[in-house]
Amino acid sequence: MRSSRSEPEPIGYPMKENKYREAADPFIYKNSQWKQEQGQKRNEMKRKGMQALLNMIVQVILGILVGASKHDKVTAT
Repeated sequence: MRSSRSEPEPIGYPMKENKYREAADPFIYKNSQWKQEQGQKRNEMKRKGMQALLNMIVQVILGILVGASKHDKVTAT
């Protein structure tokens, strides 16, 4: 007798049926919950990374502009 866990998951499984299966099998439910949490953490890290990258780019641009304006003032006088 095969357990439901060893059977391959059919591709494109309907979401509604999958929810009922998760409720029936606590292992599958726990696993999907863990995957969902990992996905949320990954999205949060991506967002933080993008924010940090954007801040860095803005700082570099401002640094170039400030440096250029200081340099112009020095050469102008």
